[in-house]
Amino acid sequence: MRLWVIAGTTEARMFCEMVQAVKDVELYVTLLHEPLVRYPVPVVVRQVTSVREFDGCIDVEGVCVDLIADFSHPHAIGIRRLLENVDEEKVIAYQRKEVVKRGDRLVGSYVEMAKWLKRMGVGNLLAFLGAKGGRELLRSMMVVGYRAKVYLRSIRKVEGTVHIPFVIDTFENVEDLVVSLRPDAVVFKDSGVEGGTMEKVSVCERYDVPYVALSMPKKFGKNVFFSVDEIVEFLLRRLIK
Repeated sequence: MRLWVIAGTTEARMFCEMVQAVKDVELYVTLLHEPLVRYPVPVVVRQVTSVREFDGCIDVEGVCVDLIADFSHPHAIGIRRLLENVDEEKVIAYQRKEVVKRGDRLVGSYVEMAKWLKRMGVGNLLAFLGAKGGRELLRSMMVVGYRAKVYLRSIRKVEGTVHIPFVIDTFENVEDLVVSLRPDAVVFKDSGVEGGTMEKVSVCERYDVPYVALSMPKKFGKNVFFSVDEIVEFLLRRLIK
């Protein structure tokens, strides 16, 4: 059985570590960028743009696989569009649990986020959105006719924002940033506990800073699990059949 692992998260690396030696399982692992932490199996660095199913095979840009294990970031919505081209039963997905439950602190789009900020009259904004999310927010701010000084924590710089360098897997500077910048509000994606969302919420509440989060999209497929162990067990049961 060949399994396409859509990687890029800590959970994907954990999964590969757990199943790399399982008999009759071959992993085809793809990443958008070179991994900062080494995977236990070979990885292919590429952006997959074509996935289709025919004659019992799932074609991932010329590579034939039997199943898909989606461990992509929960806000990587482009992945869902690709996976909708295949049978839901052939997709195994890892879904992080939502952290932000309050309706007045949760929005479904960047436009809604920009409207919330405009309504709040936010002048200085601390954004934990990454480069892509930062660009989306700036575009949405223009749409609703709103401007603010945006401090954006991201790996890459985004024109129109004050860049705060970000190193993957580090969240320890959230409190320092809130204390030093004293923003009028903080925005971020609800990326689950694994994505550091709980810390952002806790810091904002501790310092009484308003915040709003982008809600977490639901993963595609009928086989959606909330732990890596559950996915491994499901895969092993499938192998036995």
